[in-house]
Amino acid sequence: MSYDICSVVKQPPREEVVDCSVDALSQQYGRMRSWLQRLKTMPYGHEFRKPISFLVRVIDLSNEPSGVPFTISAEAVDTSSWPHRFVPTLPAIASTQKYGSVLILAAQTEPDLLKFYQYTMATNVTEIRCMEKGILS
Repeated sequence: MSYDICSVVKQPPREEVVDCSVDALSQQYGRMRSWLQRLKTMPYGHEFRKPISFLVRVIDLSNEPSGVPFTISAEAVDTSSWPHRFVPTLPAIASTQKYGSVLILAAQTEPDLLKFYQYTMATNVTEIRCMEKGILS
C-alpha cells in the first residue's frame, strides 16, 4: 500500500488490498445489477427511482383524452395522494394546476443511487442474497 494512503487511513479495510480479477469483478457487478432489477418488483421498489417527467394527454369536459400527448415535469403533477416517489399503474388519471385533469401515459424515472447505497449499506448480506435468488419475492 502506498505511503499516501497509509498516512491518511490508519486502519484501511481488508477489502482494499484484496486482489480482484476482472472476471470476479464482472460477476459481482452482474449480481448487483440483478439484485437492483429485482428491487423494482418489491412493494417498496419505487423508493429507489425518482420520477422526472410524464407523458400526458389532457382530459376534456366529456372525460375523454384529447389532443396530442406532451411531456410535463413531475413537479407539475399533483402527486399528494400518492406514496412518496410512487408512479401508479399506467395509464392513470392525475391533476395539474395548469392543464386540469390529465391522463398519464408514460413516466420517465431515474435511479436514486444515494438511496440505493443507503439501503445496501443498511441491509444484511443474507437478505440481499435471498433477494438475488428470488426467495423473498
